[in-house]
Amino acid sequence: LLERYAAWGLEAWILEAEGRLAAYSVIGPLSPDTLGVYAEVSDLTLKGAAAYIFVTLCRRPSALSRVDSGDAEFLPSLRESKERWHPVERRSQFALDPLSADEGR
Repeated sequence: LLERYAAWGLEAWILEAEGRLAAYSVIGPLSPDTLGVYAEVSDLTLKGAAAYIFVTLCRRPSALSRVDSGDAEFLPSLRESKERWHPVERRSQFALDPLSADEGR
């Protein structure tokens, strides 16, 4: 993802702290008014790294008025963290699994 983000029309935001990678986010338009956060990774030993990079990308000048950071993927601590940002809307998340050739008949 970090090697191909630009070719896909996405941006990578990288935070370095103490001489090492502290966090990164890969973002891009999800719809005409919504910024999609496609990847969020942070070093949990560096307190505040995840919040700092998220707030920084949300505050950047943009014509996109909403941010969709996805769901919490059944991780209670991640869900709790995302709720602290007081989301204005929670959309249903869906995943599609490809059918094998035998199942599609």
